[in-house]
Amino acid sequence: EAMKQLSPGQITPPVRTQSGYHILLLRAKGSVLAGDPMEAEVHLKNVLIPFTKQPTKEDVERLMAEARQVRAGLTSCAAVDERGHKDGLSGDLGKPGEMMKVASLPRGLGQLVAQLQVNEMSQPVPTDQGIMMFMVCARKDPPKRKPPTKEQVANQIYMERLDMQQ
Repeated sequence: EAMKQLSPGQITPPVRTQSGYHILLLRAKGSVLAGDPMEAEVHLKNVLIPFTKQPTKEDVERLMAEARQVRAGLTSCAAVDERGHKDGLSGDLGKPGEMMKVASLPRGLGQLVAQLQVNEMSQPVPTDQGIMMFMVCARKDPPKRKPPTKEQVANQIYMERLDMQQ
């Protein structure tokens, strides 16, 4: 019940259960039956808008605005490739055509990419090299989970009733 009240990133006050008190963090909401998006495999392309010098806060803001304009014009992986042929700052992340597990990507990048669909460009991300954006060109989602069995549901209800008696 405490988790139902939360939005992703929020923490509950202490919650009493049969095994003691717990403080819970809601990381994300999603379908219980959907596969874990971090287990998906993706083929990624990236676009870099490089820093030419040590950027000031104003430089970063200007380049972020430029990146949002570039993002609007890149609606497919073919468009990212075309841009890469022109400026050499776009292309495959990893080997061409290689699929990689989202969970194997650096944590922040994995979370960013996990929610992207095919031919969807990420929001611009400032890095130490410049402003980067990522596009999913192919995606293989993990298999869906099976719904709980009657026995599992009955067991959960039994455990909840036991918990209420204490």
